[in-house]
Amino acid sequence: MNKFDTLVTNALLSRAAFYNSLLDGKNEDRNIDDEVGYPESISIDDYVQMYRRQDIAQRVVTLEPEESWSEYPDIYETDEGRETAFEKAVSTFVVETSLHEYLAKVDTVSGIGQYAVLFIGLDDGGEFDTPAPGFTENGLADTPGQANVLYYRVFDQSSARISEYERDRNNPRYGQPKVYELDFQDTIDSTLDTNATPVTDTIQVHWSRVIHVADTRLTTSEIFGFPRMEPVFNRLFDVRKINAASGEAYWKGGFPGYAFEVDPQNGELSEEDRENIKDEIYKYEQGLSRYFAGVGVQVKPLTPTLV
Repeated sequence: MNKFDTLVTNALLSRAAFYNSLLDGKNEDRNIDDEVGYPESISIDDYVQMYRRQDIAQRVVTLEPEESWSEYPDIYETDEGRETAFEKAVSTFVVETSLHEYLAKVDTVSGIGQYAVLFIGLDDGGEFDTPAPGFTENGLADTPGQANVLYYRVFDQSSARISEYERDRNNPRYGQPKVYELDFQDTIDSTLDTNATPVTDTIQVHWSRVIHVADTRLTTSEIFGFPRMEPVFNRLFDVRKINAASGEAYWKGGFPGYAFEVDPQNGELSEEDRENIKDEIYKYEQGLSRYFAGVGVQVKPLTPTLV
């Protein structure tokens, strides 16, 4: 190692030590993330739940796609005013299959986790785990295939797992997904409608039958993108804590609580007296009754400390 390499290494070590002192204390005797409850790692399920339950989290994910797809793109062959056969065919295909709507949807869903896939249902009659018409295991076939699009389906990372990668180093798709495992089930609707009986198939799907969408601008990977919530996940976590704490503090502060003290001169309360007092407390706390009837019991309000 030369002098320059030594200087760079020492600088990086010093920087790392500086950041560690900020995060974990001067003597690294504390873990701030652990103390405030920030997760050490974020799973796809964490992202999905945050996206579904937190308004700001949804806005973080949907902001760019909504702006990008506010106007659908025009696909044209020439700058001439007339519509060519190709342009007419594309326009018809886009309208009939609602392609733009699904592209906007997969763009949004891809930002929840590291990627999403758009599954293309074709009428070729082939199994889902075989190449689509016009494709081979390695890529495009020598001749184009013929098939019609029947439907699209969008899957986020939690329901579209990569079950097999291309391992052949001589294959032009080396390192790319080869087979996906897709969960054909609508979990959101089924949880709301208990009478629903959705399709719940888990199917192996060949890579040529899906479009893999991932925002890889900020990563070195060609497969896994950058979840849009990741840079601000701690802030989203803070928002949940603050909102929950505010509501909980008001809930507890609005009802101050009471201490029920028994006069020692009256002796111990019988079990029947205890049950009667419980009933009176319940009526006061849960019902509309604004009085409390008790024998030998003194009620003192507990004044909460509000910030």
